[in-house]
Amino acid sequence: MRKGAGGCRPVGHDADLDKERNTVERLINKLKAWRGIATRYDKIPQSYLAGLHLRASMI
Repeated sequence: MRKGAGGCRPVGHDADLDKERNTVERLINKLKAWRGIATRYDKIPQSYLAGLHLRASMI
């Protein structure tokens, strides 16, 4: 893969896409900070989804 002028970033770097990716990663990390979601403590998919909704509403 070709590198940019500084040798760090690829030539086709998109800063806007990077900002969006960062936002999504931060949200996922906030969700995972809740133990029930991080460990998949709820075994039933419906209760896991309910936990996700609850945590998202708290954020």
